[in-house]
Amino acid sequence: MQQEIDGIQFQIKEKFDFGFLRAYGSVFRVFDAQDSGNICFGTEKDGEKYFIKFAGARTAAYDGEPCEAVGRLKTTVPIYENLKHKNLIEYVESKEIDNGFAIVSKWADGVCMGRMYPESHRMFMALPQGTKLKVFADVLDFMQYTAAQNFVAIDFYDGSILYDFEKQKTTVCDIDFFRKSPAVNDMGRM
Repeated sequence: MQQEIDGIQFQIKEKFDFGFLRAYGSVFRVFDAQDSGNICFGTEKDGEKYFIKFAGARTAAYDGEPCEAVGRLKTTVPIYENLKHKNLIEYVESKEIDNGFAIVSKWADGVCMGRMYPESHRMFMALPQGTKLKVFADVLDFMQYTAAQNFVAIDFYDGSILYDFEKQKTTVCDIDFFRKSPAVNDMGRM
């Protein structure tokens, strides 16, 4: 079914009250096609933009129970609290909301360079080799930092990286499955 907030329509399996978003301003973007059970929002309030990842609603692309998505999202809080890096989306806070859970970060401009977004992926691939190597160096710098903090990168791929063409800035936007070392791969291979 379709639901609407601030004039933006999105897909959801079952109507949900997203009134809690008002505390973060007006919604200008919705990411509803996540298979994680999360739904994400871009909001703006008093000139500040936020990225809100929420679990607890019955999202369109997720077949599991919302409580399972909530549990997974809660486990990400210590990861974002412990890892602070110039190339990582900036964590603001997390909170319980009724039967759901939200993580709030500062908004990072950019487009996802992942292949699941063909248009932005093509734009990224068309960049000069030197620019792509700078993005690679930014990612390596972040990976070196996470390793020094005894974290292991799990489920990290091109879809976890944003690139702002205007500012020429790389942002890592998804480290939800990173783990403290030592870690065992129980996710398998893609």
